[in-house]
Amino acid sequence: QENWVLLAWSSRRHKDDMTLLQKKLQAEQIKSGWTETGSINLNVKAEDFPRARTVATNVISQYSLTVQISTDTKLNGYEIWKNGKIVGSQYF
Repeated sequence: QENWVLLAWSSRRHKDDMTLLQKKLQAEQIKSGWTETGSINLNVKAEDFPRARTVATNVISQYSLTVQISTDTKLNGYEIWKNGKIVGSQYF
């Protein structure tokens, strides 16, 4: 059984950012899937999380995306990225 974890999320008005992020993960052979509730949530397999997070932060920075990204697989915190720069973080 596969264990999926939350990698990143954003509001629906940043759907294009999330689409680009997912395409870049796929280009690196990292499986991902998303759900839409109040926000768009992008999930990856737990074992892919470290590499997916590295790819994601590079893509977010390179393409000036607006996304929140988990710091780890246990959801102990997240970073807030706006236009490709970290503007804050939250830890639990």
